[in-house]
Amino acid sequence: PNSPHNHFYTSANYPTAGLRENYCRNPRNASTIWCMTTNSEKRWEQCIPIGVISPECATGYQIDKQYSRDALRICAYCVWAIGGVW
Repeated sequence: PNSPHNHFYTSANYPTAGLRENYCRNPRNASTIWCMTTNSEKRWEQCIPIGVISPECATGYQIDKQYSRDALRICAYCVWAIGGVW
């Protein structure tokens, strides 16, 4: 669905910016990507780019205990080693 807000960020005004539908965009080199919302009360919002740790995760991990992260890392190495032997 298109945004209920009037704006000039259109493919006609920015033909090389890939402005299709209502996807996250950055046609004018802002600090991050954003989108026009479909919420009539909120004009736009910032998007979190794929592959970037979200700001809600202050330590950079969903697992907050160091020993749990270490155990997970060891398990990952074990799986990697088993895959290499296979």
